[in-house]
Amino acid sequence: MFKFNPFRPNEIVHPGMFAGRYDELFALEKTLFQTKHGNPTHFLIDGERGIGKSSLFLHLIWTATGEVSTLAQPQNFNFVTVSVCLDSSHTYAAIVRAIAAELRRQISARE
Repeated sequence: MFKFNPFRPNEIVHPGMFAGRYDELFALEKTLFQTKHGNPTHFLIDGERGIGKSSLFLHLIWTATGEVSTLAQPQNFNFVTVSVCLDSSHTYAAIVRAIAAELRRQISARE
């Protein structure tokens, strides 16, 4: 049986559109939980174009900031998230400046 794929290249879907991604969302929430308790973990999201990687990250951002309830934990997270767009022309210094500028913006928005 065919299933409808709501993901389209260059179009991020709202977290309410997620279905069938429980294992991925649970694993990412586990990473946030470990980070919150001083044991950060690395992860990699990989896949073909148009399968929902950006939408998954949007959901992760909303979960990390507490805008979306967690699947497994009774409490929500309260992380400050920093999102920057990078490409191969960025130098190390440019990356650090971009992260610092976005971090300042996010902290200012919370104050």
